[in-house]
Amino acid sequence: MKFATEIDDAQIASLAAPIARQLQSDPAKREVLARIALQQMVAWMAGRTSYQSISEMQAEWLLQLLPAFYPGEPPSAERLFNDFGISYGRAGYLARVLLERQQTQWRQLGRKALREAVQAAQQEAAANLANGDAEKTVSIPLDGAAYRELKVVLAGLDAADPLQRYVTTRSAGPVRRLIGLPSGLVGTILARLEA
Repeated sequence: MKFATEIDDAQIASLAAPIARQLQSDPAKREVLARIALQQMVAWMAGRTSYQSISEMQAEWLLQLLPAFYPGEPPSAERLFNDFGISYGRAGYLARVLLERQQTQWRQLGRKALREAVQAAQQEAAANLANGDAEKTVSIPLDGAAYRELKVVLAGLDAADPLQRYVTTRSAGPVRRLIGLPSGLVGTILARLEA
């Protein structure tokens, strides 16, 4: 037996705008949502799933929904709050839980993003080094995953390295940060990322 379902336009319109737009413009996403909803309900009715808390249930649902609506993007409190109607406190907790469950995947993407950002600043850093200014910083925009990886790399460097005191956060938003990285550390960080 095969079930078919339709999602009413009024139901789609009641969702957060970014999700509603995706569902309106992409029939495949409507099918994915209907499939996930039906699977969850049948699993609950059959006694195959039993959640200990609302947070556990939401985490399981989000593990299926996020790849469908935001493939390749790490979970963030802002995304869960804005697009899925989860309270901000719980959204922060769930984002941490989801990142932890998918740690290997997001760490690899974070390292890749960090490597690309540092490589983009490599030419400017080389010019600063050629002028004898290893302390002069270059700007590197990083998302949350790349920033976490930068902290891991910096923690693995010699703490006595005087250049580390010149690493600065120039601006920080909910999703991205602009980091000032000393030109003398650019090559060292790239070498660590390539290892």
